[in-house]
Amino acid sequence: MPYRRRIFAASLALLCAAACGFAFAKEESKTPPQIGRFIRITLPNTGQTFERTRRIVRRAMDKAKKEDVRLVLIFVFDVPKGQKNFGRGSEFGAAHDLANFLSSEELNAVRTVAYLPEPIQGHAVLVALACQEIMMAPKASIGAAGIDEKTITPTLRSAYTEIANRRRTVPTVLTL
Repeated sequence: MPYRRRIFAASLALLCAAACGFAFAKEESKTPPQIGRFIRITLPNTGQTFERTRRIVRRAMDKAKKEDVRLVLIFVFDVPKGQKNFGRGSEFGAAHDLANFLSSEELNAVRTVAYLPEPIQGHAVLVALACQEIMMAPKASIGAAGIDEKTITPTLRSAYTEIANRRRTVPTVLTL
């Protein structure tokens, strides 16, 4: 396994352990154990990204319910190699649909974590804001959400404000 992949795999394992808050002594805890699930979100976001992610999340939730475990979903924002724009080009509608789903009541029993191994920008930012927690690799950053728009309309501002207020991962003022 190439060096970079080993580092990435080790980082993800540590991230999962931290995000799931694994307890090493099950007998001491009366709460159900936690299980983490990595879900890759390839950027830019499209309608297919939304449908695929929703299907995977629902399957994971069903499995966790059957196994009586608490679920932690870790969304890995994947910027394809060679893409210099770090996720630019995400469709607002698809990103908004996915953000609405991730911050919906349906997912309240699930802990959601956005993991950013690379910088992101554009409407992919909205999806990250919909998670309860954002974890970033040292070289990652969150860029301008409206970079793909010619003008920022009140509708766009309203969508970002609404999602930011649901999770309060990032202050609304900073989001805007």
